[in-house]
Amino acid sequence: MDFELKWLVWLGSFFICSPIFVKGLSTEDLQNCPAVQYGTIGNSAIIQCDVRKSSAQFYWFDDSSNDNPIIRYENGTTSGRGYDSEEYNLTSDGSLVINEVNFIENRNYTIKALDESFELVEMETITFIVGTMTPSRNVSMTTRDDMTTVTSMPDGDGGLPIWVIIIIIVAALVVVCLIVAVIIKVVRKKDKESRQKMAGSA
Repeated sequence: MDFELKWLVWLGSFFICSPIFVKGLSTEDLQNCPAVQYGTIGNSAIIQCDVRKSSAQFYWFDDSSNDNPIIRYENGTTSGRGYDSEEYNLTSDGSLVINEVNFIENRNYTIKALDESFELVEMETITFIVGTMTPSRNVSMTTRDDMTTVTSMPDGDGGLPIWVIIIIIVAALVVVCLIVAVIIKVVRKKDKESRQKMAGSA
């Protein structure tokens, strides 16, 4: 196989398989914490992670600090710098609520859950990806006793994330290039055979 064709095959395999690899990162753990989650600029969003069943207290961190949580839940009370600034809140199951998504939220979030003996029982790191397309579901929130109750409502203007569209377009282009490369290779082979036959008859 020609070098150009090998390169196209490798490139095509990479982009075609990329969605599979990305999807593999989104497996849910025991406490329902998908490793990759998404939000849309200007909307509220929930970074889902059910921690209430296995912990007495828990803490949410972002990339900016590993020792100063953006929000914490201790002794039935919600607090923290992100909660005080009204940028973040919690759902009834301990999931993190971003009240208004901005590009700065495009980062990793880590949740640490402790039991009554202050022993670490769970730690999960979640990648939050920010997009600009209208989400397929909106979030309605009401606050009561320092907690946020979240209701999801259908939205007819949903769309695929930008990265999915880019992968689909690139994969389609790669497939077209592969087809063209195969056709060129077949034509060259036939041309070469034809020349050999003409040379042999001469």
